[in-house]
Amino acid sequence: MNIVNTIVGGGILEMPFIMMNFGVVLSLCIFVFVYSLTLLSLKLLLKAKQLLKLDDYYKMSLKTFHSAGGWVMKLSLLLNNLGMCVAYLIIFLNAM
Repeated sequence: MNIVNTIVGGGILEMPFIMMNFGVVLSLCIFVFVYSLTLLSLKLLLKAKQLLKLDDYYKMSLKTFHSAGGWVMKLSLLLNNLGMCVAYLIIFLNAM
């Protein structure tokens, strides 16, 4: 749940910046596109969960991609959290 909080929090903080730079129409198109990709990835994740009968990201990545999948998943989580930390730092420094 912590990862979801960082993603949603960073996204909400960046929305005014995106709207200001891209305009309303292009911003809404980008939001709809990202929303569609999110729904697709969730559907694929749920289908993989049902096929593999596993509830854990790490175990699912190990079962499908063996040890390389585990490392890729760990690296992607690390990069996501690092990116969110940098985004929060930039936002807070610009607010000061």
